[in-house]
Amino acid sequence: MLMVSQSEDKPYLNFAVSVNAALATELYLKCLLLIECGQFPKRHNLKLLFGQLKRSTRQALKKEHDEIVRRDKKVETLVKRGMKLDLDSLLEKGQDIFEQFRYPYEPTAKGVFFGLTVLIACTRRYILKSNPEWIDDESTFQAR
Repeated sequence: MLMVSQSEDKPYLNFAVSVNAALATELYLKCLLLIECGQFPKRHNLKLLFGQLKRSTRQALKKEHDEIVRRDKKVETLVKRGMKLDLDSLLEKGQDIFEQFRYPYEPTAKGVFFGLTVLIACTRRYILKSNPEWIDDESTFQAR
């Protein structure tokens, strides 16, 4: 799934789900930075965090992300509307998404789009592939 699902009958849930998705993206990127570099910046900017990963890691994540999105039939409508769904474009558009979603009553939160759910899954898979001992027998996530 590319986007966070939307609830029309309970719109306040959209912000709760989106804030958590944005935070999860940030935490997975920071986890990967900690693994690769032994440190991470105390910033929320997803583009900055992604840019500090090793080049080989960025390339692997971009490749997997873009392949998954390209195969997703649900995004054809968005592409026809001119939306760019490659990882670089989504990171550019969503780099400050956590800060935008945190304060839903602010004008900057209107019309905000979160399109990085595929990155969450790709990053998690990448981390667990490098550290298979972190997967326990009761894991609810199926690593490939």
